[in-house]
Amino acid sequence: MLVIENLSIKFGNFSLKDINLSVQKGEYFTVLGTTGSGKTLLLETIAGRYRVSNGKIILNNTEITNIHPKDRGIGYVPQDYLLLPHLTVYENITLGKVQLDEEVIEFLNIKHLLNRHPSTLSQGEKQRVALARALIRNPKLLLLDEPTSSLDASIKRVVWKNLDRIKKKFLLTVIHVTHDFEEALFLSDRIAVMKNGTIEQIGTPKEIFTFPRSKFVAELTGIENIFEGVGILNKKGSFVSINQELNFFTYEKAEGKVYLSIRPENVVLKKYKENKINEFEGTVVKILEKGFFVRFDIDIGVNIVSLMSAKDFEELNLRAGDSVTLEIEPKNIHLIPYDKNLNKEGVEND
Repeated sequence: MLVIENLSIKFGNFSLKDINLSVQKGEYFTVLGTTGSGKTLLLETIAGRYRVSNGKIILNNTEITNIHPKDRGIGYVPQDYLLLPHLTVYENITLGKVQLDEEVIEFLNIKHLLNRHPSTLSQGEKQRVALARALIRNPKLLLLDEPTSSLDASIKRVVWKNLDRIKKKFLLTVIHVTHDFEEALFLSDRIAVMKNGTIEQIGTPKEIFTFPRSKFVAELTGIENIFEGVGILNKKGSFVSINQELNFFTYEKAEGKVYLSIRPENVVLKKYKENKINEFEGTVVKILEKGFFVRFDIDIGVNIVSLMSAKDFEELNLRAGDSVTLEIEPKNIHLIPYDKNLNKEGVEND
């Protein structure tokens, strides 16, 4: 198990600030964030590349905060793989006179690459070589820095499945850094979302996806329907007023300024009103077909996005300019605390 307590480190003009997290043995733990959030710096600090200003790093009940990187029992696969160009694949993997592990080589299907040099390898092959170099050292913890960022979209899902197989085969604890929410959703047991050197939220994929605790997390996970409103308490929940005209009912309770968030797939479109709560009449502004799904922009006084299956789209037979009714169940409306340090564009004020 990895435990990080009150970790802080300054790197140039950037800092990690009071990082606290724990990763259970055998867990696939993803650190998700945009470029510049500090996720790679956190990974490199765990690996031992930088000296910690404050805090502790504890691995399997042993503090490793000031232990040399080679003595930490950590396998690290950097984003650029760091394969030495003048060495063969075999020499790169066994660097430091480590014995080759045939099981690892066979599992990663790289036996035929052992006598080649890195310059002759594809990006996917380089990744497997870098993984082999980390795995043959029998790490207690495996760190992966953006392992699919240089790969074509067509093979990313194959790599995700392979990473899941590797974790299960070698009974590994993994910390995986990524900016791709879909990747985190596919692989993770839990996710930590980072922003500006701090952790915004830690939770299961479902918790992060369904119940974001900040506007930043909501936007990062693809929630396009985020509105600033005012909550009014009700015995069964809250009414949230948007633009002093639109009132949404939710079972969550809030009073005063709040952000209201609705996932596009929870905005249901229909042709007629049924006098249900959270029904709104509007006009179809834009329709975009995206493979098996169709995205709608609907004007109900504010622009709200709906996502539905191509099959449902065919049945409704809607076109841009058509009048439509939309419905949102109260259980699908999530409230996010209002952050007075954010302006309406979601940019931090100085």
